[in-house]
Amino acid sequence: MLVSGLGELHLEVLRDRIEIEYGIKSTLGRMRVAYRESIAENKMQEEKFEKTIGGAHMFAQLKLQVESMIDEIDMTEL
Repeated sequence: MLVSGLGELHLEVLRDRIEIEYGIKSTLGRMRVAYRESIAENKMQEEKFEKTIGGAHMFAQLKLQVESMIDEIDMTEL
């Protein structure tokens, strides 16, 4: 039987429930990722937030840089 889950822990919990509730001995094979996403290009974004609350001026600034690491991952290990 093929089962799917959100991750390794999710599948282990499912296996334990099958063994406990139904008394069926089972083994887990090698887990595989069915779908994987990655960013297409490196990107930097900067956002500013300003608001006056009770006469006090509030200010926040965020700078976020996202870079693809796909070149650094050994795809044979996945």
